[in-house]
Order: sequence, then structure tokens, then C-alpha cells
Amino acid sequence: MTLNENGRGSIINYYSDSFDIAAAAGRISTTFGSAENIYEKSKGNSHNLDLISKVLKSGHMSIIEHIYFNLAFNNVSVFVEQFIIEFRLASFTVQSRRYVDFSNVGYYLPDNLSKNILKMYNDNMNYLFDCYGRLLELDIPKEDARFVLPYCFKSNFFCTCNARELMHIICSMIYGKGSDYPEILSLGKSLKEQFEKVLPNVFEKECGKYIYEKKRFGNVYISKIPKPTFVESNVELISNNVLDTIDLINQSNEEADITSYLELLLSPRSRELELISLVYRIANISMAGLTHLTRHRIQTLIIPDILSTLEKNNFILPDSIKNNNTAKSLYLTAIEKNNECVNELIHLGISKELLVYFVLSGNTIDVISSMNAREFFKFSCLRTCNRAQWEIRRIAIEMIAFARKCNNPLFMHFGPSCYSTGICPEGRMTCGKSGEVKRFFSAEDLKYLETIK
Repeated sequence: MTLNENGRGSIINYYSDSFDIAAAAGRISTTFGSAENIYEKSKGNSHNLDLISKVLKSGHMSIIEHIYFNLAFNNVSVFVEQFIIEFRLASFTVQSRRYVDFSNVGYYLPDNLSKNILKMYNDNMNYLFDCYGRLLELDIPKEDARFVLPYCFKSNFFCTCNARELMHIICSMIYGKGSDYPEILSLGKSLKEQFEKVLPNVFEKECGKYIYEKKRFGNVYISKIPKPTFVESNVELISNNVLDTIDLINQSNEEADITSYLELLLSPRSRELELISLVYRIANISMAGLTHLTRHRIQTLIIPDILSTLEKNNFILPDSIKNNNTAKSLYLTAIEKNNECVNELIHLGISKELLVYFVLSGNTIDVISSMNAREFFKFSCLRTCNRAQWEIRRIAIEMIAFARKCNNPLFMHFGPSCYSTGICPEGRMTCGKSGEVKRFFSAEDLKYLETIK
């Protein structure tokens, strides 16, 4: 297990031609001619970078949204991963904890720990990884065994974003919410250095406002974590505008029939669905489950400080572990030992910034998610599938159940892709059990589905 290898965030590719496009975008508002002609005149122009810098200093940031970067994050903690994937205007591909064995990935080791605290830290993390391996030996699925992994375990993932969003990420890492955490701060400084070699002198006006972000997330103080409580996630629909938008959805139809709803859902340009907004409070979603939720980009997701998970100290207890006495004993003991270690380190004066690495993947957190109906439809197709991870699947089904109570027939057709679209996207990995969705949907719904296959 590699402990001391520093995590890296690297710009592995960027599209140099896109600087010509960004410069052309900077010229187009004041230059006569077609977009193509302005672009041709901008290609290879030695003044492009100076122009881009000048336009950015005047506050017009949109031109660098035409410049894209590919990044690779290697051996960073999963805490860093969660921080980064919360930025919505980017694309991510993450190493799956459902399928990959994480027994030997290693964990982040903070710098400058005293000899005593270093030993406690290493002993605790090694014990948790050992517990993870023993759970796998007991045939506990990887997606459940991972609940004992601490938030210092190492992750690898790819990120693609435009230059403006990358600046936003870097500023948040260096000056905002992430700046309190040495690992994130160091990665942010490295990315800023790499970015400025490609696109120099653009950060000047972007830094000051992040002090407000830092203040918003700097209030959690933990004196002692309580005994663990084992809970299940639950969902509450706290706001929606479904009834207010029905007339807009129906448009000229006096009363939309069931077929028109199905056509709307299956249309590649179902903009009307974006008028509907649903706001959910999702209580006690595990940190592992949160990753599944966060990956859905077109939503507003409010996540409190991760340290709040230690304040409550609630945990998921998966059935595969609950029904295996040996595994259950391992799981409960691991949580107990981790709690003891955290409380002892708090007593010794460890900084709160290091406590995040003792959050376990099975710890739960309360979040708020707002999705429009178009994104919710895509979310439900993916997350109510029989192959979906069981926790996020349970949450997605509850979300659909609440939406159905809004008295709009639209939501009667939300569910797995095999039901909602008539097509299973899983290919050779299909569960082969699409008929089981009948217990979530009425016979009438299934009848109408058959008419459009």
C-alpha cells in the first residue's frame, strides 16, 4: 500500500486551436464580417493571447469558455474527488468502487503529523483497509464493503472542463472553501501554475470573491463525536411547481392525453419538461451514495460541510452485512474503533481539517437536490434500473413516488429505461428482469408503453 506518494492533478491535454476561437470571440463584437472570416483572421495571430487577456480584464469572461482542458487526478483522496465533482460545468469519469477492488489503493497521509498522531492515523487507516479486505473475503459485495473505507483512500479520475470553469475550480481550491485543506490547497496551486503556463495573467479579478465562500463553509466545530446510529435514507419532496406548469406543458391541448406525455418524455427536445422543478430533501444518504447523486450534472445540489457527518455520526447498515453475523461484527467494530480514534485525536488537538479523512464512506449526510423534470427523467431511467446501486435506487424510487402525488400523469411514466423507453441500455450486462418493474407501475401504464414500442 503506497502511503507517501503525493496526489497529482495534471493538465494532460488542451486544444491549442481553441485559443484562436477564443480570440475570434473577443473580436466578433467589434469587428464587421462573418464568424468564419473573423476566425480565419484570428488563426495563428501573434496578438491572440494579449487580446484574450485584455478582454478578460474588462470582465468579459465568456470568451475562454471556448477553451477546453482535459485533466487527470492521480492518487488523490476521495475527499478531493468529492470536492472536485461538485463543480457542475465539467465532465467526470471516476474509478468505480462498485467494481474495482480498493484493498491496495493506499490512503492520503497528511504532512507534519507528530510521531504519536502519525502512528494513530496509520494504525486506524490500516485497520479499516484490513476490515474492507476481510469483508470481501466473506463475499460481501464491493459496493457494500466500501462503507468502511475512510475518506482518505486514494482515487483516480478524469475531468474535462472549459477554461472559465477550471479557473473557478482553482480559485475555490486556493482562495475559497478548499483552502483550509492542505491537500486541496496544494493541488490547486499546482493546477494554477500549469494553467498560467498555457493562459497567463487571467486570475487577477477572480480571486477576491472566494473569501465569502470560505466563510460560508468554515463554521463546523467538533468537540466529540457521538455513538453511531444506524439509519436508512429517506426522501421528502419539499417544493415543486408541477400544478403551475401543467397548462404550459399542455400548450394548446385542452387536456393532454397519455400519448402526448409519452411523446414529450421521449422527444430529444423536451424543453417543456425544464419548466417543472422539484426540490427534494434527501436525509441520510451515505457518502458513497452521495457520489452517485453528485454525478448528475444538471441539478442544484446543496451539500453541507462533510464534517457535519461526524457531528451526527449516522451510518448505513447494508443488508449483505446485517445478515452476516461475522461481517456485521467486523463492520460495527470498525466503526467503533474509528470513533475512538477520532475522539482521542480531538482530545490531542488535531485540526478539524484532518478530521474529514476519518469520515467513513458509510457515514450519512443530509442534502437538498433540485432537478427539472427533464433531468429527473434521465436520473430515474438510470437509477431505478435493477443494476443500479441499491441505495441510490431506493432513493430514486422514493423520489418518483413523491412526484406521482403531484397529480400530473407525466410522472406515471418515470422509471427504468426498459419501462420508460422500452429499451434496455445495459447490453450484455442487462439484468434480464425488466418485468419486475411492474410492481412500481400500473397495468395501464404498461399497456400504453406497449403502444409506442
